[in-house]
Amino acid sequence: MGRARVQFALKPLLTWAGVVVLAVVVFALVMASLQLGAAAGEQPERRPVDLAVELVDPEPVPTEEPPALPELSPSMASLSLADETVLWRAAAATCTVGAAAATPVAMERSDDAQTWAAVTPAGIDVREVLWLQAINAATAEAVVRVGPECETQVLRTFTGGDFWQAYPASITGAAAVDAVAGVLLTPTAELPLPCEAPARAVSGAPAAAPVVVCAGQVAQWISGVWQPIALANVVAASATADGALVTAREAVAECDGVLLQQWGADGANTAQLCTPGSGVLAVQAAGSTVWIWSDTGIETVSWES
Repeated sequence: MGRARVQFALKPLLTWAGVVVLAVVVFALVMASLQLGAAAGEQPERRPVDLAVELVDPEPVPTEEPPALPELSPSMASLSLADETVLWRAAAATCTVGAAAATPVAMERSDDAQTWAAVTPAGIDVREVLWLQAINAATAEAVVRVGPECETQVLRTFTGGDFWQAYPASITGAAAVDAVAGVLLTPTAELPLPCEAPARAVSGAPAAAPVVVCAGQVAQWISGVWQPIALANVVAASATADGALVTAREAVAECDGVLLQQWGADGANTAQLCTPGSGVLAVQAAGSTVWIWSDTGIETVSWES
């Protein structure tokens, strides 16, 4: 019985010893195989994690450009200077009652007179801009004709043209020509126009004495009647609150280009300048500088040059 117990106890030990020996043999064979492969120049296959990401330049998003200004005539353009650098301008075809808009309205604002941002009122069916006046860099007022019935409305923006709202108050210190009705809209009254041809109100003129360019002639409302100013071939004009007037004239003997003239409140010619070019749409005087908007863009000239 004692010998049987010894044999029974040794069996597990012999079994584990065999497993260990077998493992050692297998390990030795694997290492030998690897060494032989390395000696033959073979490398084990490696599969690194792919962390590289292909970088692709995004497609450029085109900057939204303002609509191109339509072809203009001097009776259809407005130019207004808010300060030394900020300009507002507008153009639109004449609104015809019951007819579709033939030409889209374009209203723009610039901080440098070179690049322009569209400020045409969104959500308002503006068919014609009768008058546009900058009050400051962020505020402007416009008299427009809206919808197929060509209803006259006053709009104002306080946000640099981003948003416009109806402003039923009368026009602030200026006048606008309503060619359909044949009148000049002023803060206090509707005045008859001095002619039947397309006319335009002169920006900057005092409300009590508005100035109109009509068929190349200039007239000012004084003491209840239109007083003509002895000038011909006037294509654009700008006035100041103190009564001074700047006119742009083309096709005159004195100048092979555009003749700019400055007139005092007493009607005296205080300065003039001949500049090259043609196709003037609007002018805006500010001190000794005159901003000229023509079919080639906007430029400035100085009486002192």
